[in-house]
Amino acid sequence: MGYGKVELLWRLGGTTAQIDAWTGYESLSEIERYIRNFNKRMVLSSTEQEQKAPTSAAHDPAQNKK
Repeated sequence: MGYGKVELLWRLGGTTAQIDAWTGYESLSEIERYIRNFNKRMVLSSTEQEQKAPTSAAHDPAQNKK
C-alpha cells in the first residue's frame, strides 16, 4: 500500500498499530513519519485558508446575493 492509503486510513481514524496491520509496513517509524507529514500539511493548509478568509460581508459574494 502506498502513502495515500496510509493518509486515508489515518483520516478515517485508524491508529498507528491498525495502519501497520492493514498496510504491512516494516516499521512503525515509517508510518509515524507519514502521519507527522500529514499533520504538518493540514496545519499549513488551514493557515492558508484562514489567510484567504473574507474579513467582512462585503467581501463574501454568497452573502451579497440577498
